[in-house]
Amino acid sequence: METKEQNEPKNKAQEATNYLSTLSATQLAQDERVGGKFIDLYNRVHGNAKGKFVYELEKFHFTRLVSDSAKLRECNKLSLYGAFLDVAVQGLSFDPSKKLAYLIPRGVNVGTKESPQWEQRAYLAISPYGELFLRQYYGQIQSADNPVIVYEGDTFEVITGKAGRIINHTAKYPRSSNRIIACFIRIIKIDGTIDFGVMDENEMARLKGYSAKQNFGKPNALYGTNADNVDAGFLIAKTVKHAFKAYPKVMLRGAYTKLESDEEQPIEIDYNLTETADEIKEERQETPPVIKSNQSTVQMTVSSTDDDNMF
Repeated sequence: METKEQNEPKNKAQEATNYLSTLSATQLAQDERVGGKFIDLYNRVHGNAKGKFVYELEKFHFTRLVSDSAKLRECNKLSLYGAFLDVAVQGLSFDPSKKLAYLIPRGVNVGTKESPQWEQRAYLAISPYGELFLRQYYGQIQSADNPVIVYEGDTFEVITGKAGRIINHTAKYPRSSNRIIACFIRIIKIDGTIDFGVMDENEMARLKGYSAKQNFGKPNALYGTNADNVDAGFLIAKTVKHAFKAYPKVMLRGAYTKLESDEEQPIEIDYNLTETADEIKEERQETPPVIKSNQSTVQMTVSSTDDDNMF
């Protein structure tokens, strides 16, 4: 038989879930408790006091995304709440002009295989540009240029020497063809050396064949037909994934976060639904978390507080 102390976290989690259910999807980010949680979490993770400013911006973008999507409005409130907090933890933004992250709805079977019960959940999807931002933020690389699409008719040359690969590319204007033949990205590593990631037609064909094997002979439609009309955004995502294949994985914090280029296994974080009052008081006396990083390991420790024993 469970004791009162053992039941308390479950009761607190249920209380918070019940509270979120009283809010509409468009009200969620506007809520004072949710806002306070976002601000506190952001400040603690990033070691500064910018949380209030960031919250006001992200509240606007998040609410607009939800307002414009009927599918997002149907999502489980806890998943929307989790995705909203995850953007604070990652230090990203829903601002569409930055193209770092966005919200996606997904159907999840919360029943069994025999008796499926589908529920819509929201996730924070990190774009290739968001992934580049995180790799730079955590010290894996100094910087990286935006991926470059190479079209038929461009001058494109890959030279391999003792210092690694060098790429010579000259875009032809006006463009004589819309056929994409390659994509590459230039990366400046921590030690100052230059690295290039390249996705050419041979690699695209290989991945397309692998996709077909995984989908009963039918490859992802974004690969196009006969390699003539591959989707540019899709190719950029694949190029980023390919370029960082030998690098440490991006360590995602959050049960509601996914990489667009590769759905890494996220690290679960506590969304403050199970803390006790005593634990919260103890946490408030701790110093803000420190983000530690090096070339081989990226690790972030997050511990968040809770002003009203729920959020």
